[in-house]
Amino acid sequence: MYTAQDFQCDLPPVQLDRSVNILTVADAATGVPYQIIANRDQLLGTETLQESFARQIKLAQRQTKGFTYKPFTERDNIQGQEPIACIQTEFSQGGKKLHQLQAMVALKKPNVLVLTLSSGAAITDDMRKVWRQMMNTLKT
Repeated sequence: MYTAQDFQCDLPPVQLDRSVNILTVADAATGVPYQIIANRDQLLGTETLQESFARQIKLAQRQTKGFTYKPFTERDNIQGQEPIACIQTEFSQGGKKLHQLQAMVALKKPNVLVLTLSSGAAITDDMRKVWRQMMNTLKT
């Protein structure tokens, strides 16, 4: 039985859940909408969370125009798991500049959860507040 938030059904054994949740939120101060995205993925072979994050950054640098990032740490760990790897990024896609906060969280190996706050406008204090609340309440 495969269960999601709003449905369930019988499926053969699932080898990899690459499901994506996209939520739209409005900035409290400006009303500008932005997205919170949750992607599921897997580590490749024996790679660590940090190695996977570095691989994803290199991929983004090759695939997007003007990709820049700076790392930061929001929390040291979740329930004793590996540290959360976080970055703030900016890049152009389809002629539009995107601003993002991203975190990669280890789940039961080899699974990982990638969380992204994405906006066409610069990241605001309200967005950072929402991000911190999300990270501080995250349970895996």
